[in-house]
Amino acid sequence: MNINIKAAIYFGIALTVGYASAALFGFPGWTGSLYVGVLLVIVLFTIYFMAESDKQATTIETGEIKFVVTGEGVKRVLENIEGWHYNESTGEIVEDSRTYHRPETFLQEWLGIYWVSILYPKTEIHRYDFEWPKLLMGGHPREKIIGTLVKVGGEGDYAIEHRDENIDSLYFRYPYPVFAEEVELKGNVKIDILINVTFQVVFPKIPIFILKGKWLASATAAVNGALADLVRTYDLDGFRNLEKQAAGNQLSQTIMEVNGDRIGDGKYSPGIIQSFGVKVYKVDFIKYDLNEKYRDVIDAATAAQVAEGHANARRNEAKGEADAIASIQGAEADALQKLLAAASTHPLGGQVLIEQVRTKGLGDFKGSVLSLGGDRTGVMVNVPEKKQETPVAEPTPPTAAAT
Repeated sequence: MNINIKAAIYFGIALTVGYASAALFGFPGWTGSLYVGVLLVIVLFTIYFMAESDKQATTIETGEIKFVVTGEGVKRVLENIEGWHYNESTGEIVEDSRTYHRPETFLQEWLGIYWVSILYPKTEIHRYDFEWPKLLMGGHPREKIIGTLVKVGGEGDYAIEHRDENIDSLYFRYPYPVFAEEVELKGNVKIDILINVTFQVVFPKIPIFILKGKWLASATAAVNGALADLVRTYDLDGFRNLEKQAAGNQLSQTIMEVNGDRIGDGKYSPGIIQSFGVKVYKVDFIKYDLNEKYRDVIDAATAAQVAEGHANARRNEAKGEADAIASIQGAEADALQKLLAAASTHPLGGQVLIEQVRTKGLGDFKGSVLSLGGDRTGVMVNVPEKKQETPVAEPTPPTAAAT
């Protein structure tokens, strides 16, 4: 029976009982109407408190799904999702079409209350145990943490709080942290990766009634597997340079491949939608760290690389200095040869060259005491002397006696 018809019947019964009791107790005219009005207010408050107790009625926050059960069977799926609704024929949460009209009762529209059944506890809202991780930023006092706290990364600037509660609803979309430890890169280097994965419910009955609320661990394991397959194709520098934040980045696209593809109404290819009833809606990369077990190895390798770099730089510097000295000495030798050649062509060239050498030595001297020797010995420079031409004697002409 349509739930609006049921609501009309219940209010009709309430009005009938009100007027009948008013007539029985002798409340005529306006007094009887006042009595009926007060009775209706009492009924509404009673329904409200029933909803607060989650028994004969319930309230549903935006973005949540609840299940009305009778024994072990699901009687109705109640959802409050803007732009989406539960399709009874396929068992799938689907997007509203332009022609779709959401059926709402007076209680839903005006009070936000969903009627369950007067037959509680035979018919009731389903409750189940659920374990999930919650991501926390650093700086949370330990005494305020519920459950087990796990620090993430070498710096401990994030933490994951593990919770376990008995709950009565399922979120349509909700982000859960996924912490992948010791994911291996090329070169046997292992890193820890922290991401936030937003899961979206597709088939709400599968995670709750087939998997008994244990769907998150299975879906997270599938995400970890996809992440490991991607990471092992990169070395540390390659993964560091991998685009992880932009829309449609490779990290997100690779992880979303675990969903499977839609192949028809309520039908999907093998993946987590078909197996667990949920899909990866969004992936947010948070950080990665070198795994603690490999941090010392990487630090040592980095130190060796730095030392090798410094040694190479020093070798290059020394080679450059040697080349510079050789170049300077070669230039000075060439200049000296030219000076010697010039000095040898002039009678006073040697003395001039001696004075040039003495002047340069005084200019380059950087000490505080300079001694040129007690006997003022000059600077010796070997300058070849110019040869004197010896006149050749002319032969004596023969005398008359010789003749």
